[in-house]
Amino acid sequence: MNTLRFPVIGILAGSKTENGELLFSGDGKYFKQLQQSIHKSGGLCYVMTPESFKASTGFLYFPSLKKWALADVPKPQAVYIRIPSRKEEKGEHFQGCLQKLKLQGVPCFNPFYFHKWEVWKALYNDSFLLPFLPPASLLESEQQLYHWLNIYRSVYLKPAEKSKGKGILRVSLTNGFYYTETIYEKKGPFSFQDLLKESEFSASAEKLIQAEIHSDKIDGRKYDLRVLSVWNGIDYELTGIGVRQSDKQDVTTHIPAGGKLFPSEAIMDRIDVGLLKSLVQKTGTVLSKHYGEIGEFSMDIGRSHDGQYWIYEVNSRPMAFDEKDIQTKRIHHLKKLFTHLANNAKLSVVQ
Repeated sequence: MNTLRFPVIGILAGSKTENGELLFSGDGKYFKQLQQSIHKSGGLCYVMTPESFKASTGFLYFPSLKKWALADVPKPQAVYIRIPSRKEEKGEHFQGCLQKLKLQGVPCFNPFYFHKWEVWKALYNDSFLLPFLPPASLLESEQQLYHWLNIYRSVYLKPAEKSKGKGILRVSLTNGFYYTETIYEKKGPFSFQDLLKESEFSASAEKLIQAEIHSDKIDGRKYDLRVLSVWNGIDYELTGIGVRQSDKQDVTTHIPAGGKLFPSEAIMDRIDVGLLKSLVQKTGTVLSKHYGEIGEFSMDIGRSHDGQYWIYEVNSRPMAFDEKDIQTKRIHHLKKLFTHLANNAKLSVVQ
């Protein structure tokens, strides 16, 4: 078999059961797009779960039946990991599957969600990326919060192991009083002691504290960039630039949290594409040295009113892009990467 033309790709998704039947969980629409594209090129792509991998079965979508069905499948030559939750990722079924794939020499990406603080530290140690990082730290004490608010006046508290804007809290200090804002509501004014009681900082999970950047705005609302990169086997390419704008709230631009899509072509005169390419390339290189090579990632990048760019977050499992052209390009580049991996098997799994 010419594997250059016919790679066998597994998409490792979450698992669930309904009426005793094994099913997968994840973005079925995106999986169908990938599967269709690879099948058109003569390859084989199927969705698998840790349980179906043990049984050498995978899920194929049959357009004529408009449904997914389990079928016997060959061993994958490369695996695209799309486990939908951190909880399932830490479970024994997924970890056992990942270990077996590693022992079999099957290249996988991306095997884990990023921890925000670990990523920030890795980027902070690079002299090129350092000027693009907002001041940030792991939140360790109430005194630290008090100190940061007196310096920066407004900070974000972000759960270190959540994404899509979940759990984000903005805390600000104005005229001696403290205010909080989530994607759902604003509260205050508080004294500092009342602020601590209201938010229960000491009882919360690990959080990153990050100084707020005063963003550039469109029609009075802030925006930031969702930048996608797919590894081409040599370096990290700038695959697409999406724009997200705050809408129903001003805490975050994430669409699941109430942000909205904004056409990137409307603000291309404000976007330094050359700089974004450099940020993507360097970020991918730094993180691959830290974690092992990464197949794809996305970056949340802000632009302040003075034109400075800021790296807010890096995501190891980007959501499907709403921009059709970006998603189409992404699938095309992933297909090329799958073929590369199937023939070279150099991409790392967990070290």
